[in-house]
Amino acid sequence: MTESQLTDVLVEMADTLVGDFDVVDFLHVLTNRCVELLRVSAAGCC
Repeated sequence: MTESQLTDVLVEMADTLVGDFDVVDFLHVLTNRCVELLRVSAAGCC
């Protein structure tokens, strides 16, 4: 993970924090970014 990648993800996450953001969409994007940045095969809950 590079500093640039992390910065891009943090900016993307901050952009979703508006008054009428979709929680499900936010969590979906967050989960996908965690998989990408942490280089794991999947993320989620049991």
